[in-house]
Amino acid sequence: MKEKREIVGQWWLPSTADQPWVGSLVLEPSKGPRLRVTVPKAYFSLSKEETPPILHGRNECGIPNTLLFPGRPRSQGAAALSQLDFSVGYAVLGVEFPNRESFLVHSLAIKMQHLYEWGGITGFTNEHQNPFESIHVHYKQPDEQSFVINSDLSLELQSPFSFKNNLSEKNLRESLSIWFNSNQGLAFSKCQELIDALRSMLHFAILSPVYPLQINARIKDYGHTFENKFIAHDIEIWSSIIREPVESEFFPDRWVFQFKDVQSDFGIFFSKWMDLAQKYREPLECYFTTIYHPLPHSVEHLCLTQAFEAYHGIKFGSHKQQDFKGKVQELTETYKEHLNGLVDDAEEFATTVTHNRNHYTHYNPKWKQEGRVVEGAKLYRLNEKLRLIFQMCVLSDMGISAQRFVRLRRQLADHIVEYV
Repeated sequence: MKEKREIVGQWWLPSTADQPWVGSLVLEPSKGPRLRVTVPKAYFSLSKEETPPILHGRNECGIPNTLLFPGRPRSQGAAALSQLDFSVGYAVLGVEFPNRESFLVHSLAIKMQHLYEWGGITGFTNEHQNPFESIHVHYKQPDEQSFVINSDLSLELQSPFSFKNNLSEKNLRESLSIWFNSNQGLAFSKCQELIDALRSMLHFAILSPVYPLQINARIKDYGHTFENKFIAHDIEIWSSIIREPVESEFFPDRWVFQFKDVQSDFGIFFSKWMDLAQKYREPLECYFTTIYHPLPHSVEHLCLTQAFEAYHGIKFGSHKQQDFKGKVQELTETYKEHLNGLVDDAEEFATTVTHNRNHYTHYNPKWKQEGRVVEGAKLYRLNEKLRLIFQMCVLSDMGISAQRFVRLRRQLADHIVEYV
């Protein structure tokens, strides 16, 4: 579990580097970085200028830090000293960039929820032994696995581990991280794209929300030399997207797919997924809205139906066609054999979806009078079916075998209770 961190040091605006403030940067999982500084000025003499898009600082050891996208500060104070509180979008620890446009790293390392279990890579060896007689733990760090994404970008799967060797306790913990490496360098927007692509890929494998646990970076030739050996400086990237570890799925048969299913050509697979994520950005954003945000059933229905509309329009160039019912029916028919017991009549299902979409988009009591509009548990179940079909569309485009689609049904609620 990550603990609250406080980085004490000096901080300044790019335009006032000769007038640093003393303060502390607070970092906590699921919360954005927060900077509190003390300014040796009276409250009413503080400048009312717009906050620049970047702040700089150094901690007590002199290590540089860069704060990207700070908000306008909240201020309070008296006649001699004032206090400024900044909310910060991203804290980049270990390096100073003159401005956000100059952000460029050559390696990006990501640890993410569910990644270790998805990878299934371990250095522990299972050997038969009698635990009542003696216990032996056998471990060898797994070899790195490298894959080419394109002519400039590659990735590595690495298995870092930590070891605690106390008198009364021996503890070895392994994890899994993905390193993206680029000779040309990764701009800030490209780093965001890679993080989002990995998150979304893992989601379709586990069908759960996925958040980063840790994000690090390195810059070519940025480090120090010790005994003729170059040691790169680690750069840490922190934002509110960072979360704590969660319990994951250990049973392989409950995953839609794992690394072993795509290992032989994982570089090509991930490249294809990045292209797909860019191509279907709008429908995926509509879909992920329902995954990462608790929504009323009616709003969730609108997000899912818009995902259908946008997906069909992009895939088949049908954005000029107004036949929404036909689009839903076509996608449903495509996966009808995997919807036994859920959707038995694709046309009837498409009609119900269309009338509900129309009702919640632009209210018309006619559809309610005809009994087509559903609420409560029925609307919840209708959304479940839409979600499954959309997932089948995406997984098919990723090349995942349709034999795995039965595993999607584990998302379905066994029983729905309505508190009415």
